Amino acid sequence: MPKSPYIFVLAVFVLAVSPSLLSEGMFMDGLIYSTLAHNLSQGIGSFWHLSFSETVMRDFYGHPPLAIFLQSWIYTVFGDAYWVDKLYSFFLILVQVLLLQIIWKEIWRIRTPMLHMSSLWVMLLFLLSPLVIWASTNNLLENTLVIFELIAVWCYLYFKRSQSAFRYAFLALSGISLALGFLCKSFVGLFVWGLPLAWWISDQVYHKENKGKSDGKNVLFLVLEVLTLIICTLLPLGLLFSLDAQANLYAHRYWMEQIMGSFNMQMDGSRWYLLKRFIFEASPVMLLFGGVLVWKKKKWGRTKEQKSVGILFLLLFIFGTLPLLVSLKQRTFYLLTAWPFFTLGLAAYLPMPKSDAREWKLYTSLVSLILAISLCFVLASRPSRQADLLQDVHQIIKQVPPSSIIRISPKMTQQWSLYGYLARYAQISLDHRSDCGSRFLLLDKHLSENQNHKWLKDYDLVQVPLKTYRLYRMKEVHSNTIGL
Repeated sequence: MPKSPYIFVLAVFVLAVSPSLLSEGMFMDGLIYSTLAHNLSQGIGSFWHLSFSETVMRDFYGHPPLAIFLQSWIYTVFGDAYWVDKLYSFFLILVQVLLLQIIWKEIWRIRTPMLHMSSLWVMLLFLLSPLVIWASTNNLLENTLVIFELIAVWCYLYFKRSQSAFRYAFLALSGISLALGFLCKSFVGLFVWGLPLAWWISDQVYHKENKGKSDGKNVLFLVLEVLTLIICTLLPLGLLFSLDAQANLYAHRYWMEQIMGSFNMQMDGSRWYLLKRFIFEASPVMLLFGGVLVWKKKKWGRTKEQKSVGILFLLLFIFGTLPLLVSLKQRTFYLLTAWPFFTLGLAAYLPMPKSDAREWKLYTSLVSLILAISLCFVLASRPSRQADLLQDVHQIIKQVPPSSIIRISPKMTQQWSLYGYLARYAQISLDHRSDCGSRFLLLDKHLSENQNHKWLKDYDLVQVPLKTYRLYRMKEVHSNTIGL
């Protein structure tokens, strides 16, 4: 099939992300991860000792460190401009697309080795998912985790297809890749352990329709494959945490603060929240799915190969999603860990696109891509979110030197984006304690503390145009001196 349709789909994806790809502003969690990675690139902290700021999360144990460590190298190579965060996140999504193409080709080499099945629908359904569009510029840990999941799935499929005596090495590599995924965001990627079971079930469907004998009926091989995956995942992790004292300490702190702490928290909404969000997020994808069927005037799932492949990936998606419903924390982006398998499963039921080059003009696709990229630069000067906050942050940074501590009101301790942007751009920390020793005070204009003279008697207002805040400097600091 000509490459023009793929280029056109990429152009539509770039167009969809253009308002935020090169513009400033990021989701709070992604901003925290960027700050941790940037600090690490500056020599603040280490692999097993991540640090957010001097006053908040100085010792960060919220997530395993591998994804953040990998991102830190991006700052070392490309610098620390805000758009580096965005382009890195966008690049990870493109790597996922590449791996989806590889997995797609691998599964059809097994099911229909004499027939080339186009991966266009996979790319279309995945890249035009609103959830993926949003994730591509918000620097989530899931973006890195999914890459290791996809590598694990490809290694397993290669193991199933290969007749080589060394094919079991790929089964082991699949488990090792899941171990690396664990070091990105712990347990949420381990649902891929269920891949042999999903394969066994889909194999039953394939051979039942083929009226043949299924090799998958041997449950012993199924159990051995699952055990091998588990052992090859847990063994390197066990060796790492038992032989490295820092890794062991990190794992202990992570377990106590993040895992055990989650059992003591209150329920965040309904346990069915993610199911409702899935229905909402999947609606555009299902509309695309139905639109393709109507356009091609075809029925879905026509062959036993399509049914078996669709069942394989949809089961894997279910394995990755259902366990999330028991969590006390419910976030829409948790669906990202298994979302690629949802789009793979749907794509399996769609008819193969025609290979008529006349339907797609190369120059049209290239021009569309160039225009979409150009629009990213046009919109780069407009913050994608929190414009007033970002303007204030840049004004504050001009007045307060890097690595300083600014005193704030106790009522501002939940303004995490303020913490994040100041820490990310200038390693400035915020502290609500009255004895923090800071020469700077920052107050929200909308809080009652602005009327409290106890806050302001030792400070002079800094004449700087801020929209949301007021910045003060201690009176003993002269106007031509910047105090720390």
